[in-house]
Order: sequence, then structure tokens, then C-alpha cells
Amino acid sequence: MTPRPPHVALERVSKVFTRKPDFAERIAISLGWPEPPIVRAVDGVSLAVDHGEALGLVGESGCGKSTLGRIVAGVHAKSGGRFEFEGREEA
Repeated sequence: MTPRPPHVALERVSKVFTRKPDFAERIAISLGWPEPPIVRAVDGVSLAVDHGEALGLVGESGCGKSTLGRIVAGVHAKSGGRFEFEGREEA
């Protein structure tokens, strides 16, 4: 009998948020100022949840728990890594 793949599997999943610069920031960037900062909300998370298992995420406020959940739910697209649901890779 072939073993079932994990129900949900994440491998080195990351999510980066960037903000479009406003007019003043675009002028500053054209003059050589650094680009607006990016926010790494999730960085290299790997986990697997088998059928019948439950997973709880615990961490400080702002550490990426909700963002990770939104990636799994399909609300946010991942910036990098691999996400599989029922053995099929998701976007």
C-alpha cells in the first residue's frame, strides 16, 4: 500500500511585502536614496501536517502566524518556497 502524502506540507515558504513608493519617495530614490524597506513576514517555514493531525502556531505578536495561515488558506500568495496540499503543489 502506498503511503499517503501529508495533508499540508510547506517547504521553506516565505512571504515578503513591499510597498509602492509614493511621489516623494520616487524622487528620493531617483536621487540615490535607498528604496523603501521590505517586510519579511514569513521566512523559510517548513512543516507537514498529516491527515487527522492538528497544528497550533504560537509566537509573539507580529511574527507571521496569521500571514502563514493566509498563505495556506490561499488569501496570500507565497513569495518563495513550496506548498503542497494533498500531494499537489499549490501556487
